[in-house]
Amino acid sequence: MIVTGILFGNSTNLIMYMKAINSKIVVLFLICAIFFGCRCKKTETSKDLFEKHYEKNIKVCMDVMTKSGRDSIKARELCSCMLQTAYNIDTSFVFMSGEESVNFFKINYSKIKNICDSTINKTVTNNK
Repeated sequence: MIVTGILFGNSTNLIMYMKAINSKIVVLFLICAIFFGCRCKKTETSKDLFEKHYEKNIKVCMDVMTKSGRDSIKARELCSCMLQTAYNIDTSFVFMSGEESVNFFKINYSKIKNICDSTINKTVTNNK
């Protein structure tokens, strides 16, 4: 108590001093947490997510199509077109849950099919 009396005058000043230091430490900690937390937590954009899972989605799509008898090259072209078209319609479809994405494709099926059929047909016609 003698040390605190010399440095701070009385115990009330010591408590106020400790509160001031604690509040500064808390504020500093919060600033650091916000700054470093935001820098470390990188949220992926729709494009990042689309590109990250593109090949996996193409493979799954191709597996379904080749099992139904479609040529693997044509299946890849069609799957690629469908994914690109879906992304062009709504870039946020990559963030959708399973049920949401099923509904998205149900709603946009005819649009995607028309675009991809015409694209694939143009490619076939140009290659002949």
